[in-house]
Amino acid sequence: MRGFVVCVIARESDTIAGLMIYRIDVRTASTARGGVAAVDPLGEAIRHQIEEFGTQTGPIRTSRIFLIDSDAPVGQVRRAARELLADPVVEQADLVETPPADDGQSRIEVHLKPGVMDPVAASTELALADMGVKANQVRTGRAYVIEGRIPKAELQTIASRVLANGVIESIYFEPYIPRQFSAGHEYVFKLI
Repeated sequence: MRGFVVCVIARESDTIAGLMIYRIDVRTASTARGGVAAVDPLGEAIRHQIEEFGTQTGPIRTSRIFLIDSDAPVGQVRRAARELLADPVVEQADLVETPPADDGQSRIEVHLKPGVMDPVAASTELALADMGVKANQVRTGRAYVIEGRIPKAELQTIASRVLANGVIESIYFEPYIPRQFSAGHEYVFKLI
């Protein structure tokens, strides 16, 4: 059985009219039950896909990301991370006040673009409301942290070929913590 860790990232500078964007990262813990190093199975599968394109990488850790726009107190969000987004048997919730440091590692994050339907975010928003946590909006993403420094051009190639669909997803190479959520634009269909 693998362990998981949940990190809640909240920055005071992200306060907008009393609102805050919290970031919750759900990822495989560094050690599993019994002290044996945990292997991220999704990270290993992605590493093999990347190798098929001719690029050798170190181990890859993956994370699911939840960005929650809420004026709820940190304690309520921490509780929601622990009880809603984390399985209390195999996962753990920690409050982190600064973005994760990626010393000696490379990061690729993939987030849905504004206006793209996100059923996981919609379900999370409803579940948060059931817990009494009012969320104005929830967005999700994925993070891939690769052991070792990889040039940005190569990271871009990995992201566009293996990890992201550029039509509906945005790619970042550092932890993405928005100050506010950008909105999609209205589209008017014109038949020519």
